[in-house]
Amino acid sequence: MILFCAIAAASSPEPVYSWVHISEVVGRRLPADPLERRRVIEEKLQTASGHRRGRLLRESSDLLVATSDKLWFEELRRVDESWALGDAFELETEAADALRDEALRRYERSIELGGRGVAAARLAAGLIRRERRELPAARAHLASVVDGHAPRRLRRTAAVELGELEYDAGDVDSALRAYGEAAVLSGADDLQAYASYRVGWCQFTLGDLEAARASLIRASRGSRDQALAVEARRDAIRVAAQIGVADALEVVDRLCEDDACVSEERERLADVLDDGGRGEAAEEVRALDR
Repeated sequence: MILFCAIAAASSPEPVYSWVHISEVVGRRLPADPLERRRVIEEKLQTASGHRRGRLLRESSDLLVATSDKLWFEELRRVDESWALGDAFELETEAADALRDEALRRYERSIELGGRGVAAARLAAGLIRRERRELPAARAHLASVVDGHAPRRLRRTAAVELGELEYDAGDVDSALRAYGEAAVLSGADDLQAYASYRVGWCQFTLGDLEAARASLIRASRGSRDQALAVEARRDAIRVAAQIGVADALEVVDRLCEDDACVSEERERLADVLDDGGRGEAAEEVRALDR
């Protein structure tokens, strides 16, 4: 499986992988004077109420996440340098984690107040809850974005993240439904193709090989990302080989646009057949390029 941008809480036993970074979800970058901007927001919050207070809470949350990220990256760079020098090191993330905790509290308070930007706040809160392995709360936030009237880009992102959550939790049926929501929503990024790729894996896991083959072909042909396209193409051939050699050869033809690709993927198919103990079928496939 291809791993995209990783977001990990320090207390997590292993990383939580996400397609997007929280800062990308909210569209906020760390300003040149983050401390001064946060001071201005805090002053305004003392008298603000209603939707205006919610907007200020969301902006302050975005800045807290961006500052947390900056501390994380600085700490990771320090650890890398210590490791390269052979020095002892310990990952110290208390300050970054505290900023994220406060951001989460503010996101969820801003959600209660409503107004424009609530969907982005829900998505950001869902991602932070997922980082912390607080799955019921993460699920509730993400599902509310998928099922609501959020902008398409937020719905697609939330649907993929919800699919990742459910798949990791072992609920493949729920994951398939979530990925399926994202797979029908187009956008300027490669998220739709990735969703189709994950739909294919869910279908494969559930034993629907023909549907999985079709989804993986769709992911490969629709991906702008070459690494994802190659991965989907390889998996489509592996799945099709389990249905039949003729079917797998047809998939090769559908995936490839030139003879070099056809020869390469036929050889890959032959290797798959060899690995499965089907040497005679593998030899028949190799004979096609002699």
